[in-house]
Formats: sequence, C-alpha cells, structure tokens
Amino acid sequence: MKKLSFRSRVLGPILLAATMMQSLSPLGCALAAADAAEGGSEPTESSQTTQVSAEELAAAPVTSATHPSTAPSGDTEEAVASSLSSPVPVTPAEVGTDLAMELAMALIKGAAGKAGGEAAGWVMKSLGMPDEGQDLGELKTELEKQTQLLQGIQTQLTGLSTQVDQAKTEILDATDKANYETGARILQAPVANIQGTFQRLIWLTQADPTTDHSQEIRLLQEKVQSDVLPALFQIHNTLVDTAGVTGLVPLWSSMVAKRVPGYPTFLTNEYLRPTNAQLDYYRGIQTIAVALVVETYHAQTPTDSSMAVHYLNLLDTNLAQQRSYVPSPLLPDDNLIIDTRSNLMWQRKIPMPSMAGGEPNPYTTYELAIPYVQAMRDGGYADWQLPTVAQLQTLNVGASGKLYLYLNANGFRMNSFQVLLSSDRNCLFGTYDGTTACGSWMTGAGVPFAVRAWKPAR
Repeated sequence: MKKLSFRSRVLGPILLAATMMQSLSPLGCALAAADAAEGGSEPTESSQTTQVSAEELAAAPVTSATHPSTAPSGDTEEAVASSLSSPVPVTPAEVGTDLAMELAMALIKGAAGKAGGEAAGWVMKSLGMPDEGQDLGELKTELEKQTQLLQGIQTQLTGLSTQVDQAKTEILDATDKANYETGARILQAPVANIQGTFQRLIWLTQADPTTDHSQEIRLLQEKVQSDVLPALFQIHNTLVDTAGVTGLVPLWSSMVAKRVPGYPTFLTNEYLRPTNAQLDYYRGIQTIAVALVVETYHAQTPTDSSMAVHYLNLLDTNLAQQRSYVPSPLLPDDNLIIDTRSNLMWQRKIPMPSMAGGEPNPYTTYELAIPYVQAMRDGGYADWQLPTVAQLQTLNVGASGKLYLYLNANGFRMNSFQVLLSSDRNCLFGTYDGTTACGSWMTGAGVPFAVRAWKPAR
C-alpha cells in the first residue's frame, strides 16, 4: 500500500504543535474536537435517524452551500500544518473551528482502515457491508456525529461564499468584477455537482443502518465517478495558472492587492482576509469532493484503500499549489502588520495603556517599557520585544519625506508626534522625520513600539 504522505509531512508536526496552538488555530480546534470525539459523544435530540430511500436519494436536490460568483478558497493542509509550527498561527476567529480541516484529518486517520469512533470515509461501507459484530448503537452514534460534521461544513462554506461575494462588491470595480465573474462562472457547474453529491452523502448518514442501502450506495458511487472526479480536476485546473491562462486564485489575489495599501511590501488582514476566504472556500469544496471519492473506494469490494490514499495525497499536492499564490494565512489580530522585506511583524497602531488599578504608565521610563512589551500577547504571541535601532531603521527604507505619512499610506496607523523607544536605552526614533537620536535618555520622551520576527508560512 502507498505510504500516506499526509501522515509524515502533516499529521506529525500537527500533533507536536497541537498542545501549544489549540487555542489559536482552526486545526488545533479540530484536533481538540477529534480528541473529544474519540471518547464518544451522546446523540443530541435533534439528530434523529431517518431512513432514506433510493428514490429519495436519486431525487435529492443538487444545491447546498452557495457558490460565490466571486471565487472562494483552497487552503492546503500542508500549508496550514506548517503554519502551526511557525510563528504565524492560522486563526480566522470569525470562522471558528475549521470543519473542513477536521474532516480532512479524520479521513487521514481512517484512510487505510476505519478508525475507532470515526465514520469519516466509511459511511457507505458501514451501511452497505457492516462489520460483523458492529454494535448498532455505536454505528448510529458515529453516523450522527458525521451528519453534524458534514452539515457544519455546509454552513461554513455558505459563510465563506458570502464573505467573498461581499469582498467582491466592496473591493472590485466594475471591470475587475466582470473579469472575475467570467472565471468564477466556469466553476459553478463542477461546484454544484460536488455539493449536490455531498448532500446525498449527508442524507445517507441519516439512514437507518438496519435496512438495506445497496441501491442508494450504488447510485452515489456512480455519481462520484461520473460527476465528482471530473469536477475535482476541473476546479484545480481553473484555480491555478495553466498554459498561459491566469488561474482564479492569482487573479483574485492581484485584484484585491490593487485596492490594499502597502501590498506586497506590507501584509495586513485587509489583503489576507478576502484572499484567504477564497482559498478556504475552495479548499472546503475540494475536501468534500475527496471525502466522496474516499467513500467510494472504501465501499468497493474489495476495499481499495490505496486509491483512497492516492486521492488524499493528490488533495495535498493541489492545495499546496493553490496556497502558494497567497503569502500568509489570516493574521490572528487586525492590529498586526508584516514587513516582507525584513520579515518583521509590527503593531499597526500603538495602543495607549489602560493603567487600570493604578498600574504604572510604561511610557514614562525605559525600565517600565521593557516588561510591558515582554508581557504583551497581541495575536497570541509571547515573544514581543522593543526593536533595535537597526530594526526601526528598516521602516525608513523607501520612505521619502515624513516617515509617519509613508507608514500610514502603507497600512500603519501611526501618530506624527510619537517618538519610539529602541532596545538601546540611549536611542529614540521619530515617526515624524525617521531620524534616530542617540545619546541621552529623556523620561517620557518615547513610547514602546513592539516587534517580533515573522517566518513566512509558505
């Protein structure tokens, strides 16, 4: 059997980083949810088992999560995993737990053989050819959990679709909007085929496991072979550059970049939010497509786990290529900005301290500024520090005239009067003229401006 490259290249680093990053990343949340699920979960009152007939399955509607007329997303599992072991966690807080990632990880765990307590990739097999000695209550619980996961993915895809459509309306002018919609229109049919077939799988997870579902399973297998597999290849080939034709991901990325100040020198969530929303949408669509393909090969007689592994590896490769067009996952805080020339992460705006409860003002002395910056947890990071003079001077590269005007035109939100502290207590740096004054320390003359190293996640 083929070795599943996801296990060594993705799952290993994820498990090592999971403890640290669970509170920060969607993948961490997915792992936590998966760990909790391994202990079993009580079925909810809303998850009633309903028998689905072959006629109902054949007549199932082919619509579910809305396909944006703008493009949505594809985010490689490998890129997300590597970001967990880098200083930039992936944490789209507005989305919460990334359920498509959770499904991908469950498929990986059960690619070669059904994992205990997990039905991912094995729904058709479990209903069509149940294991001898399979506890019916356990099977029902597995199917109910799978129903909730798959329905949750539909909801998140709809949200991402709406997010990209909204960004398209707010960011693109009429010409770019028309050009983008021309490309996105090509994907409407393949996305609808995948979503419609995925809806049939959801119906099947709600079926009565005590009855014969061979006809429904056969119809679903045929649908996967005739519609889902061609759609999977078409989506990838449309998203990336091929034969001199600009792909939908780089096209969207370039259109967003034209309306975002500072890109590509400076990265902020104004650029990363819409570009990652597109990637996340198409990643979700391709993940549910591969879930359907894995289901089909597992349900064959005999089970073909090697082909299930093959398509998981194909998903890994395709998503990595799509992800390469966007330089970073979403930053965990909108007050963060990255200088791609120096690979330094800065605060976009220096907040005034609350000084609640009579706490000392860190802006008054160097001795107070150091522990203030070291205690910062902006974005969930614990390695903030006062910048060196050399690091502050990197902000001056390319600036002409007043530095704060240059910075604010490129994504910062600085005040002209701020004089910044450096880690050298005898040097100050001004946002007004960008000069460094070294010699004597003046109490109250500067403000602590925090910096940390940034490692590109892809």
